Amino acid sequence: LIPIFLNRNAMFDSAFLKAYRLSQATMESTVTLDKVAREAGVSSSTVSRIINGTANVSAVKRENVLRIMSELNYHPNVLARGVGVLTQDISSPFYGSTLRGIESVLQGTGYHPIFISGHWHVQEELEAIDFLLSRRVDGVIVLGGGVPDMRLQDVARRLPVVVLGRIVPGLEDQCLRLD
Repeated sequence: LIPIFLNRNAMFDSAFLKAYRLSQATMESTVTLDKVAREAGVSSSTVSRIINGTANVSAVKRENVLRIMSELNYHPNVLARGVGVLTQDISSPFYGSTLRGIESVLQGTGYHPIFISGHWHVQEELEAIDFLLSRRVDGVIVLGGGVPDMRLQDVARRLPVVVLGRIVPGLEDQCLRLD
């Protein structure tokens, strides 16, 4: 990653290297959900349910987990609550307004959009889907494109998928045709 930026601009390179080193140091000292669970003497799933507000646990256990989270300065990873959005071109007026709509709908839900463009190239779209899955998104929204139906059906077996602008056999209830 670092060699990409070398020799372009000395000031930028210096700032990038400082940010890179800081991010590496932060990654090494990042407090994980598992660490909070170990310190609190509960399971990771209990910590997760307390964070999401879905845990049916005693007030004492909840307070203990929240205290440990505060002491360790734990902050949930926002990418863990992400919705992947595969578009064809972020700069397109049509897709731009659609992306703003998706962002608006997700606002306040605790989910954050992760936008990625396929540029009307099937291979790039497939790589984008793989990238979104590697980021462990909670769902995927696909705006048109040429991702093969079988690939979208495969993804839909693992997580929620919504497809706009085309109908995918077997996923008809998750597809919206646009006029």
